[in-house]
This record gives sequence, structure tokens and C-alpha cells, in this order.
Amino acid sequence: MIDGLELRHLRYFVALAGELHYGRAADSLGVSQPLLSRQIRELERLVGVPLLARTRPVVELSPSGRDFFEQAQQTLRQAESAVRAAHRAMGEPNLVRIAFEPCSVFHGFAKVAAESVRDMPELRLDIRDFPVAEHANRLRAGEIDVAYAHRNDSGSDIEFHSLGWEPLMALLPARHPLARQRKLPLHAMSGEPFVFWRRAIAPACHDYILRILASRMAEPGAVHYAADHRNALELVSMCLGWAIAPACARRVRQTGVVFREIPDARIEFGISHLKTHNGAQVKALIRSWCAQAGRRS
Repeated sequence: MIDGLELRHLRYFVALAGELHYGRAADSLGVSQPLLSRQIRELERLVGVPLLARTRPVVELSPSGRDFFEQAQQTLRQAESAVRAAHRAMGEPNLVRIAFEPCSVFHGFAKVAAESVRDMPELRLDIRDFPVAEHANRLRAGEIDVAYAHRNDSGSDIEFHSLGWEPLMALLPARHPLARQRKLPLHAMSGEPFVFWRRAIAPACHDYILRILASRMAEPGAVHYAADHRNALELVSMCLGWAIAPACARRVRQTGVVFREIPDARIEFGISHLKTHNGAQVKALIRSWCAQAGRRS
């Protein structure tokens, strides 16, 4: 009955069952919605029972699907455990796999990681760069242990520990007529070209910024897409438009760009992990990061 069943089928189903939304699940996997739909249909054919009770507009699992979800997660974790066992055999018994989003470098991620290793000399880190939209799915699939990023809507099975808040800033070309103002009225930027990133990179932060623009009546003109905050700074310096980014992006020290306050706009960052199945090293790392955040506050 399971001839042809592969781990990729389980990963696709775990992503969909965790998000309960085809669009978000496809984003988390980095695939198109039609491909995800085909994979789910193929999985149901291989399993021989319906796993979904309803697929549009809200995804619901059938009773069989709920049981299959639990077992699929366990199977993926066991596969990852086999890989970890191989690492332990090579002398890496205390390996913790950490995902971070590209702009985490602006939040002092390297310093936090270095302090953790000093606190726990036996710790070994496997650091991976993934868009924040993928973090929850990779946690569920057992591919990573901890994610370091801005807060994202991840589901009831994911626990988030806040490490701090930071203000959002408007980024303008230094030659812009409004660049001399200390506080920027966003409505004054309405209709001007805007530099942004695609939603799949960081959905919650993306949507929050759109809400800020709407609430301040700052309708963007032409939108130019950047790969990340560093790339956005480069585009702003080239006078292609203005942007919004966390205040810590100033650490890049991009010439030709000025940062201006946006009143009452800030964003939270921290660490996420599964509420269950966390080993001793993962728990120790979480305690270390939270303690560092407490010392900084």
C-alpha cells in the first residue's frame, strides 16, 4: 500500500496540515500551490483514504488526516534523528540546528550565538539561512530545532520567546527633499516608488508594514522588490524609491541612505520552537538566549 510513498509526500502534507491553508503552506515549502495540490492528491491515492475533509476556502483534516498528521511528523523526526545519530557517531553529540532569516544579522544574531557557545562550550551549532515563512514547517518536519526571526503567525504547536522589540524606520535616499526631517509623515510619501520584499520571505512583517502604510494613508507608487533588507538599502541608495526596515538595519552603514522615525511602529523578534520534542541542548540554548535578552533589557 505504501509503494511509492516518499518523505517529500510527508513534508508536503505536514506543511499543509500545520498551516491549514494552501497558500501559506506552499510559501513555506517554496513551491507553487498547484504543485502542492498535486502532491496531496498523490499522497491520498497512495494512502488509500481521504486525508482532507474540506479544501476550500479553509483546509480541514479528516479524522484519518489528523492521525496521519501526527504519524507523519513522527516519521520525519525519526528520519532526522537518524541523521543526527550519524553526526553523533562523527563526534557531534551536542549539535543544535538553528534557522535564521536573512535580516537576523541586523539583530545581533552572530553575537547572541557566540555568547551561547561561550556559555556552553560543548554546544555545536548548525546555522541555516531560511526565509521566515519556512521556519514553522521546518520545525514541524524536524529539519531544524530552533528558529531566530521576527515573530510570525506559526500555529498553536509552535512556541515563541520574545527577545526584544525594535522600531521600524523609513529609509530615504539622502537627496530626497524630505530627508532632512527628523520624523517623517508617511502620508507625504504616498504615490512615491517603494522598495519592498515579496511576502513569501516574511509574511507577518510584510502584512504589518502594509497595514502601517494603509493606516497612515501612504499608498505606494511603483513597487521595486528587493531580496532582503541589505538589498533594499542598496536600491534606496540608488534612488529607486524609499523603504521601511527595522532600525537595526542602520548597522549596514549604507551610504546615500537616511533613516527617519515612524511614530508608534515597532516589530518583535525572538526564537521559535516546537512545544514538544525539544532535547536538553535545545532547552539549554533557549534558556541562554532568554537570559541574554534579560541582561540587555
